[in-house]
Amino acid sequence: MKTSPLGVERLEDRSVPATFGVPWADRHLTLSFAPDGTPVSNAGSNLFNSLNQVRSEQEWQREILRAYQAWVTHTNLTLAVAADSGQAFGTPGRWQGDERFGDVRIAGADLGSPVLALGTAADPGLAGTRAGDVVLNTAYRFDGSPYDLFSVMLHEAGHSLGMGNSSTPGSVMYTQYSGVRTGLTAADIAAVQALYGPRVADHFEGVYGNNSTGRASNLGGVPTRDTIQLAFGDLTTASDRDVYSFLTYGPGDDDQNVTVKIQSAGLSLVNARLVVYYLENGQEQEVGNATMNPDGFTGGAAAVTFDPNDDSGPRRYYVRVEKADGTTFDVGRYALGISFQDQDDDDFSQEDLLAVQGGARPVLLNADGNANNTRGTATALTPTSTSTVLPNSRYELLASLSSAADADFYRVVAPAGTDSRVLTVNTQALSGQASAPTIQLFDAAGTAISAAVLANDSGLLTVQAEGLTAGAVYFIRVNGGATGSYRLTADFGTQPTDVRTFTQGTLFCGTDREDTLYIGRAQTMQWLLSATAPGGPAGTGVRMSVLDANGNVVYSAFAEAGETVSGPGVLLRPGRYTVRVEAVGPPGYTGPVSFAVRGSKIDDPLGVVTSDPTFKPTYTDPTDPNRYRYPNGFVTTDPFYWLV
Repeated sequence: MKTSPLGVERLEDRSVPATFGVPWADRHLTLSFAPDGTPVSNAGSNLFNSLNQVRSEQEWQREILRAYQAWVTHTNLTLAVAADSGQAFGTPGRWQGDERFGDVRIAGADLGSPVLALGTAADPGLAGTRAGDVVLNTAYRFDGSPYDLFSVMLHEAGHSLGMGNSSTPGSVMYTQYSGVRTGLTAADIAAVQALYGPRVADHFEGVYGNNSTGRASNLGGVPTRDTIQLAFGDLTTASDRDVYSFLTYGPGDDDQNVTVKIQSAGLSLVNARLVVYYLENGQEQEVGNATMNPDGFTGGAAAVTFDPNDDSGPRRYYVRVEKADGTTFDVGRYALGISFQDQDDDDFSQEDLLAVQGGARPVLLNADGNANNTRGTATALTPTSTSTVLPNSRYELLASLSSAADADFYRVVAPAGTDSRVLTVNTQALSGQASAPTIQLFDAAGTAISAAVLANDSGLLTVQAEGLTAGAVYFIRVNGGATGSYRLTADFGTQPTDVRTFTQGTLFCGTDREDTLYIGRAQTMQWLLSATAPGGPAGTGVRMSVLDANGNVVYSAFAEAGETVSGPGVLLRPGRYTVRVEAVGPPGYTGPVSFAVRGSKIDDPLGVVTSDPTFKPTYTDPTDPNRYRYPNGFVTTDPFYWLV
């Protein structure tokens, strides 16, 4: 049964459910390269096969990491390489710290359109585990003739970190490829520092720094045997050097050694050199030195081991950490460990140095003992954001619900200013629950605030409320109906997410309707499906399916009455698609079900120059390459068009 046609709204090219300008909550990021065959929506990644035909695997990975490091160097961020086990892009899970893959994932696919790459916004609350991910268009070779891999990835790395596009041709965030880039502009640096702040020295630097023997940071007194001294430092600039001092235990058994180890693997991409020495008559006497692999670019380790048993008593030694080779990878975080153990001991494993956090465990995190179950006893949250664009705008915590009746209230304050505020709240189940805790919003008087659902899929729920008052107090109520731990984030902003309604209507169970979706340029789409059926029995709802031109289902979702659900974004290549919405119910029930489909795209492409004739988009307007003319004659700048 067909409902009457609806008018079509013009969708702005930059309307994305995941928004740019949102910083990562944890400043320690990881990046992984998806193995070939990894599902990227309805495509399979061919990153390695494609780029290996142009240059060695080490060379192209280095270029990609060099692009990310160009941003990280100027910010209070770290970036480390992680393994990728090949789960599909958008797989439900922790948007940061998921052990299966990096926070940022790099894949490749033949997108069949004039975009060099698709980058997803860093906003984790809306994009889920796709936050920060990049898909390179492997229809291009990226061999510098004409498209340079580093230059393309410099743009995409900006998207991964939360940077939006720029209308300034000189910026690396300019939407069109403009030739080879060598690095960020001053404006690019200022923009990313507005999100994360400039890179700051580690706490060992103190007021005067620790870059010389006379200002060395003391790591402690005389150690006992079988102990480890551990410190985390940072080479903040290319000229930074950190000096530490420590005491040995003096004469001892012949099988006792001291090992000094520096490691950046798992922490950052810095390539560092280690020098161990002591002073004799004011002069340095080197004990040994070691450098991380000079060809390494994913972080590494280096160690110096020596026998202190010739010392007549506790002797003070010094450790100098400095850049290794004068490359992009001169800046970053590291762990410094000093062991006083038997020669046969395997003193330092990566786990010892990094204290790697495991996955979510079936325990209650930060249990509150039902102490914040009412608005009057709400927990007052402290802002965690360092953004200078909108200070005190982000809140985040780990918490738990101890029973089905437990409810947690939190008090937040909208940042001061003259503009109205938008509040986006996200909950994520951490202990294996099938669904995320529910979210309700209230003003200071306890009046409920209407909030739209932006995402609801496999343990992830995001809602957004508009028109809030700057400087006002608001309350967030979390209740799950199940026991378990969760992560909560709350972000205040000034612009609501521009999610549009594509189609809506009412169907009777057992009937369906079909619409046509035209894709003019490859992009990742995300949809929200809602259903209502007052008085309908359990199991009543709507099913949405998206079929390509060959009739293959590339996306499907089901919403039971009363639900709004979303699924992983789906990468659609240019062409014509059919969208089918079916009303379903228990056998024999033929009552009405109302539905709505909302959404948009969640990535932002870097395009080639418009004069490039090699890969023309589908449905391009022959009179204007910046517009699309769809088969029914509708002309728009939107790279997709939903025909109802």
